[in-house]
Amino acid sequence: ILNNQPGSAPGMGVGSVSPTIPALSMTQSDGDAIKTALGNGAVTATLQRSTAPDLDGSLDSEIVIHEYAHGISNRLTGGPQNSSCMGNKETGSEGWSDFMALALTPHPGDTRSTDRALGAYATAALGSLRRYPYSTSLATNPLTYGALALPGSNNQIGEVH
Repeated sequence: ILNNQPGSAPGMGVGSVSPTIPALSMTQSDGDAIKTALGNGAVTATLQRSTAPDLDGSLDSEIVIHEYAHGISNRLTGGPQNSSCMGNKETGSEGWSDFMALALTPHPGDTRSTDRALGAYATAALGSLRRYPYSTSLATNPLTYGALALPGSNNQIGEVH
C-alpha cells in the first residue's frame, strides 16, 4: 500500500488491529521512486523475507472454502442483481462461510467437542482468524449473542454460539 501523501508509510490495520495477511506498506517517496523506475523500463525487485513462517492464505483450504461460500450465499440470498445484499453488519454470511469451511475440513478423530480454529494453517502464529476457536465449550469460546451488542465488524457476527 502506497501512501498518497508525504510522511510515514500508512498503517496496515484499523486501530490496534494488525492485518493477518501478507501486506506491504511504503512511503510516498519510496513509491514515487518505484513508479519512476517502472516508467524507465524493466525493474528488478527483491523482497526481504522475515524469519516468520511464510504461510499463504490461498493455500489454506478453510479460507478458500470460506470465501467460496460467500459467493454461494451472496448469490443465493440476493441473486445476481443484488449480490451485495450481505454487505452489512447484521448478516449471517460470515457464520455461514465459517460453518462451510469447518464442516468440509474435518480432521481424523474430530468429535463434536473438538475445538476448531478457522484458518489454522495461514495463521499459525495467531492460531485463528477469529477471536476464539469454534467450540461447544463456553470456557473456550465465551461469545454469545450478547457479544453482538458490542461494536465490531461483520466478521464478528459469525463468531457467536
